[in-house]
Amino acid sequence: MLHPTDYLDSAIRWRDAVSQWDSVDGPEGRDHLAGLAAECACKVLIRTMGAKLAYHGGLADHRLRVHLPYVFDELRVQLAGRNAPAVSAHLPDQNPFKDWSIDARYAANGSITDSAAEAHRRGVEQLFRGLQAAALDGELG
Repeated sequence: MLHPTDYLDSAIRWRDAVSQWDSVDGPEGRDHLAGLAAECACKVLIRTMGAKLAYHGGLADHRLRVHLPYVFDELRVQLAGRNAPAVSAHLPDQNPFKDWSIDARYAANGSITDSAAEAHRRGVEQLFRGLQAAALDGELG
């Protein structure tokens, strides 16, 4: 069954899960939550820049239907040349998710460090500050 896609709802849901960071067992679980929140936030920003949607609400362009870390790089490409300083100001120059993988959902305990998970959580915070700035400043639409 294909569920309708809503990147904003998903981003908020995963960010809310990240807000329960201390109650999630182990860095593997925390890191996975952070990555999912970040991926959805990236797709919200890409979508609000005018990316076309498929019939189910997901991104139509196959280059944009990727997981982290690639979707963050695609976000940077989409922002290039756009007048969106409030968003860009909150995004790091380097991809904070370059070492994150959706495949880590199968990771053995002890394979992801606390510091890696924490770095990804900080990346999520930056993305959500960019989302909030975009909404407040009306930069994207």
